Amino acid sequence: MRQILTILACACACTLFAQPHSDVFGMTLEDGGAGPRVIAVAAGSVAERAGIRIDDTVETVGRTQVANVAAMFDRLEKSGDEFVVTFSGPAGRKVLSVRRPNITGHIVFQSNRAGNTDIYAMNADGSGITRLTDTSDNEANPVRSPDGKKIAFTLAREGLFLELCTMDKNGARYRDLSNTPSAETLPRWAPDGKSIYFLANQNQKWQVFRTPWNRFDPTPIVETSPDQNNMAWTYPAFDVSPDGRRLVVPGLRDGNNFDDAIFDLTTGQPHDFAVYLPSKIRPSWSKDGKRMIANAPTPFIVDTISDTATPLKLQPGEAELIASITWSPSGSYLLVAMRPARDEPTQLYVMSADGSNRTRLTFSTSDDQFADWTGEKKGR
Repeated sequence: MRQILTILACACACTLFAQPHSDVFGMTLEDGGAGPRVIAVAAGSVAERAGIRIDDTVETVGRTQVANVAAMFDRLEKSGDEFVVTFSGPAGRKVLSVRRPNITGHIVFQSNRAGNTDIYAMNADGSGITRLTDTSDNEANPVRSPDGKKIAFTLAREGLFLELCTMDKNGARYRDLSNTPSAETLPRWAPDGKSIYFLANQNQKWQVFRTPWNRFDPTPIVETSPDQNNMAWTYPAFDVSPDGRRLVVPGLRDGNNFDDAIFDLTTGQPHDFAVYLPSKIRPSWSKDGKRMIANAPTPFIVDTISDTATPLKLQPGEAELIASITWSPSGSYLLVAMRPARDEPTQLYVMSADGSNRTRLTFSTSDDQFADWTGEKKGR
């Protein structure tokens, strides 16, 4: 079976959406006898403007020869500020050069590129990928503390025991915080960095709990919908407001009903949300508290002041390819885990806040997803 992979990377001025799932290099490639071979070029794309044609073959990325698509992706991930790809074909040698996006900060994410699911870190422009965990278990759902010094995450041991863990930002001082026979997962830091909210399954009920970040002393906060039972490993199902006063909890328990609502941490009371939020929304609150991104199943942005929703700018069929969405610290961008095409692994992208102007950050042949972005400088 031939391996077909689509690559996606761009400078900010690139023309987007030349065709569904086409990247802004504008090429689709497959493994060929002489190296990665171009099998499609999008009209008006960067690749077309550089003279790339069908059947052209990739020779090098930077100064390194690449024998197949996987090797090409590996070199793209290790590129510096600029992607430089050299092609050969009937019309001679051609060079395509595209700079990384001018964005700042740091991203942590989960990936199974090394076999097990592990936690990785990289710069917000996709450079400098570093593996932080390397165990026989699976680590996932990483989130950085507000000061950027710690990472909370989920540990999945053999037998599907889920534990709440922490480590330093460089992977040091790995600690199993909960270590209980029940399931604890999907951590969210309190804005002051002193405690961690998480989901736990106790007595066949999923509840949001809070614990001090440095010792496991859980306090129950609110019960969530039974629908969460099949989603806790995969979908972040709640989020904490930036002021630390509210939770958005799809499927929040209110008496005998499970309604989509905002939970007030000050009063301990739920509040109805005018915009319907299905229990699979995977919400993410913007840092200013004025917007919320939800993926349920069509991604949309909720204005939390007016309770109105605006869909993201996506191509038909793209919504079902998205695994997770979160905000950049400035609120100017969205960090999206999405498959380039239906039969390809999930990769990480940066988009403008309305879903346009996307840039691919990772080029893995495995799933990269459930990411968190911190440290973005203002004005970027």
